[in-house]
Amino acid sequence: MQIDISKELKKWLTTQECFEVVIAFMGHFDLREWQKMEDFITQEIIWERPDQTISGISNLRTVLQSTPKDTRVRHVISNLKSTFLKNGNVQITSYFTVYRILNIKEGDDAPFELNGPVSMGMYFDELTQVNNSWRILKKQTQLDFRK
Repeated sequence: MQIDISKELKKWLTTQECFEVVIAFMGHFDLREWQKMEDFITQEIIWERPDQTISGISNLRTVLQSTPKDTRVRHVISNLKSTFLKNGNVQITSYFTVYRILNIKEGDDAPFELNGPVSMGMYFDELTQVNNSWRILKKQTQLDFRK
């Protein structure tokens, strides 16, 4: 059996690009950089979260703008795995651990006391190509543990 190196290299590069999209999206989410987040999603994004389903970029903007400004959130994303789907899209499955601190005073950047993660679970991100860039089309959140 002969391996097509160029095909395998293309798959590997696609996987790395999709990993970066998923991680960058959540990084901008954590830093409340809403506009930068939009560079990593489609206009039609569907995000199935435990508390609600967000449909479309307009709905996402509304939900994000309503999040309390006195909250600091950080996601740790790990165990990323890619699956190439028959429709040409790529699914990235990952674990997440969320840390959250409430009631932060504006401008306070000091390290805060932390008791541990508030939730853990899995993300299932389906990415599609838009103008030769991979973007998140669907994001599903599976919550496995909650404090």
